[in-house]
Amino acid sequence: RLTVQPVSTTAGPPFGERLLPGGYVPGLKLIVKLQTKPPADTVSYTVSDQPPEGWTVGTVSDGGAFDAVTRRVKFGPFFDNAPRLLSYEVTPPPGESGTKRFAGTGSANGVNSDITQAVEIPIATTHPADTDADFRIVDSEITGYGAAWKRGSVWAQGPSPVPDDYVTRAGFLWRRGEAYRFDSTVASAPLWWV
Repeated sequence: RLTVQPVSTTAGPPFGERLLPGGYVPGLKLIVKLQTKPPADTVSYTVSDQPPEGWTVGTVSDGGAFDAVTRRVKFGPFFDNAPRLLSYEVTPPPGESGTKRFAGTGSANGVNSDITQAVEIPIATTHPADTDADFRIVDSEITGYGAAWKRGSVWAQGPSPVPDDYVTRAGFLWRRGEAYRFDSTVASAPLWWV
């Protein structure tokens, strides 16, 4: 088995930034975005990004591709200096835990530079009703969660069957604007989600 170490270089200034969601949920797809910022004198550039070990790569934008040998998502070459918002889908394996690292590089005119922003992503601490882990509880999520609670059904995430205080908190979050965040300093679960 070939193990490839992330490429890291400090030859040039940061090439761009990685945009990640606030956290990942094992087994759920998320989108990684790479905002390129090539230097003004660039005439040719590439971008590559390495997701955490064991994560599955899906759809890649802008004609990019996943290189299974190096385990890097590659974009380009581009023969201009235009900034681009590149993206790819990635899915952490079920059972994944802890904070994970990405490593990315841009190369312009033969000079490599790291993509330094959003290098790490923690495991998401979302409410169990938030099935797509986007820190919003929408209509279909609250009604699905409420139905599971009412029926006493098994729920895939979090306590199962659904406890009364969890469904009450999910309803509160939905009614007050859908968006929420995790705050471990607030009492105890399910009040963590405010």
